[in-house]
Amino acid sequence: MRDHVGGCSQEEQKFQQADSSLSVFRRQDRRCAPHFEMLVTPNDQYFIGLALKDTYLKLTKESETIFDGTLCTGMAYVQAPSSRLSAQFDGSCDLLCLRVSALEFRVWRSSARSSVLNHEEVVVLHDRFAVQLARLFMEDACATNQQFIHCLGQTLAMHLARLELSRIKVGALQKWRLRRVEDYVKVHCDRSISLAELAAVAGLSRMHFAAQFRRATGLRPHEYAMRQRIERAKLLLLKRELPLVEVALAAGFCTQAHFSTVFKRIVGETPACWRCRVGLPAHLADTCLKGPDEMVRVDVSTA
Repeated sequence: MRDHVGGCSQEEQKFQQADSSLSVFRRQDRRCAPHFEMLVTPNDQYFIGLALKDTYLKLTKESETIFDGTLCTGMAYVQAPSSRLSAQFDGSCDLLCLRVSALEFRVWRSSARSSVLNHEEVVVLHDRFAVQLARLFMEDACATNQQFIHCLGQTLAMHLARLELSRIKVGALQKWRLRRVEDYVKVHCDRSISLAELAAVAGLSRMHFAAQFRRATGLRPHEYAMRQRIERAKLLLLKRELPLVEVALAAGFCTQAHFSTVFKRIVGETPACWRCRVGLPAHLADTCLKGPDEMVRVDVSTA
C-alpha cells in the first residue's frame, strides 16, 4: 500500500514524539514532471496534508473529481479513514503531513456543532489559521524544535476537526467554466473584479458559482482574484525601477498601504522585503530570509 509515499525522489523528515495518536512529518517531492500516486488511509487514521508551497493537485475518488487546481500555501486536505484517492501532481510538492488517530479526531469533532465527518469524506479547505501555522513551521528557528512541531501539528488537527463544514454536497465547477474564469481574472487582475462579474463569465448565479468555485479550488473567488493580483505585483516588483506605489496601482490596488497589507498576508513579508530578497545573490538571500529547503532531512526509510 502506498500510504502517501511517492518514490525515491521523495524526502521525508519525521518529527519524533511520544504521543501515538499523532504522527507529524514533512514530505518533499522534487519531481518536476507530472506524476500519479495512490493515497490510502488505514481504517483507524485520518490524514491531513498542509501545503507549504503552491502546487497543482488533482484528487480523484473513483470517477469523482474531489479537487482540481492549485493547492496554495496554507491550504489543507483532510482524508478520512479507509479511503483511497488517486492524486496527480503536476510538479514538485512540499507538505506538512499528519496522521491522526480516528478516535481522537472524532472526539475533537464531536465538540463542534456540525455532525462528524462521513467516513468516506475528503475535504479540501483554505483557512487563515492554517496559513499562519504553515508560516510558523517554515521559520527556520522552529523547524528543528521537535516539541514545538508536535504541538503545532496537534493544534492544526484540533482546529480542522472542529471547523463547521457545510452539510450540503456541492459539485466542483466544471473545468471549462473554471478555465474561462481563470483566463478572465488573468486579463483583468489589474482592477477589482466583482463576484457578479465572475459568475456571469461562468454562466451561473452568484450563489452557485461561489460554492462550486470554492469546491474546485479551495478558495473563495475574491481570495483567488486577490492572489492573482499579488502574482502580477511580484512580476512588477522585479522591475526595480518601479516605485512601490506604481506597482500597487498597476496591480489594481487603490493605495500602497492596502497593497502592502494584502501582500504581507498572502506572501508572509512586505513587498519591499520580498523585492530585496529576490534581488540579492543566492547566499545573501538565504541570510535575508531562510527558506524551508534548509531544514535537516532524514531518509524516508527511517521515517
